[in-house]
Amino acid sequence: MDNLEYFKKFQEELKNLPQDQIISVAQRRLTEIQDPELRRIVEDQILILIKISDVAAAECEHVVVLIHGIMSYAVWEDKVEKIIREKLGLSVYQLRYAWFDLFRFLCPFYTRKIPIERVLKELKDIRDRHETSRISVICHSFGTFIISEILKKNRNIKLHHAVFCGSVVKEEYDWANLECCPGGRIINDCGNRDYWPIIADRISFIYGPSGTFGFTSTRVKNRYHDTSHDDYFNDEFIKRYWVSVLHDGSIEEAPARIEPNLLLKILAHTPGKTIAVGFIALIMLYLASIKLSDNYFIIRVWMRILIGI
Repeated sequence: MDNLEYFKKFQEELKNLPQDQIISVAQRRLTEIQDPELRRIVEDQILILIKISDVAAAECEHVVVLIHGIMSYAVWEDKVEKIIREKLGLSVYQLRYAWFDLFRFLCPFYTRKIPIERVLKELKDIRDRHETSRISVICHSFGTFIISEILKKNRNIKLHHAVFCGSVVKEEYDWANLECCPGGRIINDCGNRDYWPIIADRISFIYGPSGTFGFTSTRVKNRYHDTSHDDYFNDEFIKRYWVSVLHDGSIEEAPARIEPNLLLKILAHTPGKTIAVGFIALIMLYLASIKLSDNYFIIRVWMRILIGI
């Protein structure tokens, strides 16, 4: 391969890389070059890239947005904001959509529209106030569903990095078709002891267990931790896994993935939607038995079936 051909290949490779990886890859390629003339050309190219990167970094602020889940007052957001401000000096916004209960979370009709529109309105306001800024998000549980719906229906919303934890988005979510994080990272932190995404998937037609088993898309970096649904918000985890991503896009690898325990496997393969329908039917029969019969035995049997007393 002659020098011109190598240089063209080198430039093409850089074009296909995220912005935060270009310089490191270019420097690594430089060590492979033996020809003095080609090495000088590539060195000049790297110097130009470094200058461009420095100017861009100086002009482009980085803003981080935090989005919480259901039945939560999002106390964890205070801790995450404090650490990000102290370690990185970034602007942080806590997006709130008030208390969202389990009924509205599971209801198949319209109930999710209000929090989604609320978060979308706030995101647009942040974007208008930080027109030249890169915007990254950290989302937990139902917050991951909210941002996934916003990205799917608003292609003009672009993010820098997206960090999910406790995700209840479907595993097959079409990240490849969105181009929502050009030059950034999509990180999905999963919990090996997180049952809630599986339960949400099993009893609804809307959600998925990506917070336990990960996304199927190659655009997403799934990291598997020995955590439950709310174990991500301690100082050590935030500093180790999230600060590095927000700082320069680098990914701190999680420990080796472990085999899901028996309960997770049973939940994942349980026909939950059928069970949910059956459970509702049991409740209705139970209520009917109370209304139509004074027979103590029947009431006692139904109580045992439903709540074990």
